[in-house]
Amino acid sequence: MHLTDQEYWKVRNRLDVVSYGKLRDFTANPRAYKLGRAKEQSDPMIKGSLVDCLLFEPQAFFDRFEFRKETDKNGEYALRSNAAKAEYKAIQERGRIPIKPDWATDALEQVKAVHMSRDTKPAPWSVLRKDFDPKPYLDALEEMIRTETPITGIGDVLNGDAQLGVCRKLSANGVELSFCGKLDFRPGYGEYSDAIVDAKLITPGTLDSWANKVNDMSYHWQAASYLDLDRWQNPDSSRTRFIWLLIENKFPFDCGLVQCSASAIEIGRAQYRKATERYFECLRDDDWPSPYHTKDGAPAIVGLPDWAANKAWREIA
Repeated sequence: MHLTDQEYWKVRNRLDVVSYGKLRDFTANPRAYKLGRAKEQSDPMIKGSLVDCLLFEPQAFFDRFEFRKETDKNGEYALRSNAAKAEYKAIQERGRIPIKPDWATDALEQVKAVHMSRDTKPAPWSVLRKDFDPKPYLDALEEMIRTETPITGIGDVLNGDAQLGVCRKLSANGVELSFCGKLDFRPGYGEYSDAIVDAKLITPGTLDSWANKVNDMSYHWQAASYLDLDRWQNPDSSRTRFIWLLIENKFPFDCGLVQCSASAIEIGRAQYRKATERYFECLRDDDWPSPYHTKDGAPAIVGLPDWAANKAWREIA
């Protein structure tokens, strides 16, 4: 089933709902995951969501976000005063995410970089938009942020479906579980119609550093699970590729398209499905083990990693 943005963030913190990110946290430490499963979006996550919104659904900007007004004597948006804390809480109670104004202007510059990089190959904008003049569109976004007025009259310039909250019901041994994902973009036609696209706001780096990030954050689990969710929702789907739209978070906001390898998707699929099976077991038995606990009560024994031990023995010899 499809979920709205508010519905997605509301259900994702339930214990009987998982996503690739929740499975990653669960795998690291099931007990800690259960005790601290309800998490708010971090500042980097919110900044990434701002870019997503401006790229895919700018008309929904003021439904999701609200600018903070209260500052301290130095003009900083610190949550020190009672007025600032009350404002922050009131924005949350209105169902919106409190943001600093400069976060939105930074996100706009990153979105501009995507649309204005028209001399690069492959051009980042080409996966998202029909062939159009980006200037009026970007000017409208800038006016929207400057005046804090919802955007209207732009028209649909996206080549596909954006920000799709998808939730699939699973069951095993009498236990029910929902697997959810938020698909950034599903191109409608052209050379990327066989792919799902996910925008990532990243620190400047190299392809090797991105590969390490994919491993650390289990983004290959995301690639596999999103393709599976798309195939479950659309059995006739021919989508087999997963493409990241990478946008650096520092000037000059370099950006580009990077495709997840087929082997990484295959590994991610096997890993996330195995993690899902283990999650079913913990949910069924209400047993959430910790890596620090042992069955016999004796302290766990930890030594050097194999590579470090082997290196040390070579040096000693």
